Amino acid sequence: MNKLLTTVSAALVSALTLNSAMAHDEVPGEKQQAPVVLQGGTLHTVSNGVLTDSDLVFENGKITAIGRDVSIPQGAEVIDISGKHVYPGVIAMDTTIGLNEIEAVRATRDAREVGDIHPEVAGHIAFNADSEIIPTVRYHGITHAQVVPEGSLVAGQSSLMHLDGWNYQDALVAGELGVHISWPRTYVVNTWWERRSAEEQRKANEENRQKLMKVFADAKAYYDAKQADRAIDLDQRWEAMLGLFDGSKKLYVHADDKRQLEQAIDTAQEYGFDLVLMGARDAWRIADKLAELNVPVVFGSPYGLP
Repeated sequence: MNKLLTTVSAALVSALTLNSAMAHDEVPGEKQQAPVVLQGGTLHTVSNGVLTDSDLVFENGKITAIGRDVSIPQGAEVIDISGKHVYPGVIAMDTTIGLNEIEAVRATRDAREVGDIHPEVAGHIAFNADSEIIPTVRYHGITHAQVVPEGSLVAGQSSLMHLDGWNYQDALVAGELGVHISWPRTYVVNTWWERRSAEEQRKANEENRQKLMKVFADAKAYYDAKQADRAIDLDQRWEAMLGLFDGSKKLYVHADDKRQLEQAIDTAQEYGFDLVLMGARDAWRIADKLAELNVPVVFGSPYGLP
């Protein structure tokens, strides 16, 4: 009996050790201990074009100097990168990296909550820092990701994650940056999967728009009550939207049709929201208006027509 228990215990220890060893395919890097100088490379900068035969200095994980003949900090590691190119890291916008693993396996998808209205949901809470997708996107130069919950109306809040952490707390750069809205449809579709008539679709579109307008109205009433120091019950949904009214959070609107974009702009102006349009396939049709109002656009159809 004792021999059996010993054998079982050894097997369990081996299994746990194996699982632990396999838990992280890519071990996150340690924090920078000393300054590093990359000398003599071709630097592709964000704001100053391409700099040839230039140096780059970074300390504590941040770039502190860039150019030719920069001063070398004491104790720095100097690396000759002559003939090599250095590019900035890329931020993946509007992504479910770390939230969805295998689309065909429901247990690996954690990007969507049940229901239509849940602004209190934060993307980083469900972020899987050990996702098998992360090493692949890091290899292609993506160092950070805006992790966005999915939803049919008010999806939740996005967070900025760096893709080199042990867990979501370690990877979190900034949480709950803004509320993401899927703007209700403004058009009728005629496809095999849409069984509703045109009239039924129009009615549903308007009902969803009214539902969203009520969300904004209720959130504004909650904000006004909080500003007046009224004793009201805590509501996590409207707490999550307070930042939209004081400017500390952005309103990210996912929409493609020109009419959707125009409705979103009008609503944002009415409430004073800091608006960002996501997807925005028809943004080119109202480019002058977007430029006039200085509305940022994260364009999702770079290979589409026209």
